[in-house]
Amino acid sequence: MNDFIELVKEGFRLAWNLGKLAVETVKAAVLAYFRGVKKWTIRFFIAAVAPLVVILPCLIFHVPFGGLYGAYVVWLVLLFAAELILITPMFLIWRRLKVLFPTVAKDLEDWVDFIKSVLFNGLSLGIFVTLFPIWRSPGAFPLLLLVLVCWLTLPACGFSNFCKRIYPTVRGIQLLVLFGLLVLQMAFPRQMEQLGWASGRKIGGILTASVTQKEITADWNTISWFDNAGETLVWYSGPDSKGYRLWAAPGFDPDSGKELQPVKDEGTRVKIVANFSEKERTIQKQTAAEQAETTRKEEVRRREEKDRLEKERAAADQSAAEQAAAQHASDLTRYLGMREVRKAGDKQTLAVVAVSEDGKLNSNVGQMIAGVLKTDSAEVTTSRFTPEFVSDGLFAQAFGDSRAILNKLELTNSLGTLLLARQTVQYSTNASLENIITAHMRLEVVAVTVADSGAGRALAITASGIGFKPEAARSQAEERLSKKIQDEADSLRNAARPNSQ
Repeated sequence: MNDFIELVKEGFRLAWNLGKLAVETVKAAVLAYFRGVKKWTIRFFIAAVAPLVVILPCLIFHVPFGGLYGAYVVWLVLLFAAELILITPMFLIWRRLKVLFPTVAKDLEDWVDFIKSVLFNGLSLGIFVTLFPIWRSPGAFPLLLLVLVCWLTLPACGFSNFCKRIYPTVRGIQLLVLFGLLVLQMAFPRQMEQLGWASGRKIGGILTASVTQKEITADWNTISWFDNAGETLVWYSGPDSKGYRLWAAPGFDPDSGKELQPVKDEGTRVKIVANFSEKERTIQKQTAAEQAETTRKEEVRRREEKDRLEKERAAADQSAAEQAAAQHASDLTRYLGMREVRKAGDKQTLAVVAVSEDGKLNSNVGQMIAGVLKTDSAEVTTSRFTPEFVSDGLFAQAFGDSRAILNKLELTNSLGTLLLARQTVQYSTNASLENIITAHMRLEVVAVTVADSGAGRALAITASGIGFKPEAARSQAEERLSKKIQDEADSLRNAARPNSQ
């Protein structure tokens, strides 16, 4: 008995699992179907919106592409029909269950009929707009209203059994006739266009007759004047103050109000073409003359602009040269005091510049060196440079590149040798000897001879002094330095002597 109960339990468990599996399978299928509907719906939407990239600019700029607009309407209807077909299967399931849900099934049948109506009516509207573009033939507007009335009233007759029986037939005949007209439009576009003009005039009457034609004067050298049967395709007005004007349909000149004349024979065409050709040649000559005059004026303008820029550049160069000369004169006055340096006979002129550790001219050291270097054949000066030569940093610059200073201050023609002496002092304190202060003085000498092209010769002289105060120590060191300068007289003379001597 227990085995039988367990077997029944296992049976129910298996049935439950199978039911869950079936539900999951159905659920997965339904979700997959709806995902497919979503994916294709997005694709249909993109396909419907993409042509607007071309359609919207055409509508904004009033480009009369009737075939393009009508084709887009047909395209939208087809996409809408495809979307309806895509979602139809879910309603077909309900149709199988109409015994259980008869009201829903009846509503679905009405809904499907509505889909058919939308599809047929949309296709018919698209074909009609392609055949009779209202923006080019306003006379067809009453005809469009008539067709729209038929389309709007036929679905309203759905409550009548008679209308229900004849509605599919009338709808099919209507679409078949329009489709046949569309085929004729593609096979004989010019003839169907003339038919549209004629129908627009007969239906629209006098009020629309003067605006049904299109001016094609600008296309006179590319248009077709006659069809294959020799029928007129071009109408003209004039000649008047504006000359000939060409039109693609019969009507009236919008300016003068005169009726347009057809181009009936080749002679009329040749006369009109000759008029346009002569006018075009005149315009071309005038344009060429205007372009030549414009080119000449542009060349004159460029030449004047070039002369102006050259004058401005010359003036700028002259101004820069004057400023440079003024600055140079200012530098000579500032650093040399504009003292005239003369060579005394065959004597060699030598300028000595000595700077103390505080960055100021040291006349004592300069006089010491000058006294050592002064000979009968050499004229030595210690006053060639002003204090600004040191304070403005030219002394420090000369210590590294003396020849640049010689050239800058024009000293190459007035000096034989430039001798630069830089004095430095370092102090030290000896605590073991009652804090006696020692001053270590160092004098770095660089001599640059104008006649030499190489670097200047360097010499260093050191001396030390002691005292209980820095001033005393420094004074003693300077005294000893003076003696060492006397001892190093030969070395200083050799340094100041040109290599050629």
